[in-house]
Amino acid sequence: MPTVLDNQKTFSLHDSKNMLGAVEGFPEFMNSQLLVPPSTTRRGRERSLSGNIVFMGMGGSASAGDLVLDWLSNKIPVPAIVHRDATLPRFVGSTTLFVALSYSGETSETLAAFREARKRGANLVAIGTGGKLQKLCEKLEVSFVEIQPAPAPRAALGQMVVATAVALHSRGIIQDPKNEIELTIQELGRVRNRIQRQVPLSQNQAKRLAESLKGHFPVIFAFR
Repeated sequence: MPTVLDNQKTFSLHDSKNMLGAVEGFPEFMNSQLLVPPSTTRRGRERSLSGNIVFMGMGGSASAGDLVLDWLSNKIPVPAIVHRDATLPRFVGSTTLFVALSYSGETSETLAAFREARKRGANLVAIGTGGKLQKLCEKLEVSFVEIQPAPAPRAALGQMVVATAVALHSRGIIQDPKNEIELTIQELGRVRNRIQRQVPLSQNQAKRLAESLKGHFPVIFAFR
């Protein structure tokens, strides 16, 4: 039975920013971030010892912290939280590893929290595409991990997760996550190949789900 989901023009008509292309490219984007050589990662002064970890971000950028914490919670040997507010918890201080997550590098709350964490003597690292956050890191000689631009912050989620995990490893907090990340990339590639836009409805689980939801209002419940 003919369906608009098997017409390639349908996607470009309703997806002007090519978010679908960004999603389909998740495995490659994650792999490219994993392959970033140390020489292209701007590094500042680092301290390995941390008594606690704060992943600071807003919106989609903070989601990278959520995923990393959910994935590595049983491997991180110190207390760790995801924080979404410019006002820092009182415990943030010289024993804190403060990880600033800002796709654009322009998020005002993240910048304010970053400056406050520095005043308190925290060990700092930042991740994003650039912006004011990168300039601030260069000025303060703080490590900044640069990721590739994407159509939207949420489309860079895979890269942010990889960069964050690698940053934790570089400070000796976790063991090398490379093997786990590579296995994840391989599995994402296999799933992508089964449901990408070129696969017809008859063989495409994602398209069949989309067809079944047509005319309905989906409500998604998620939990850990």
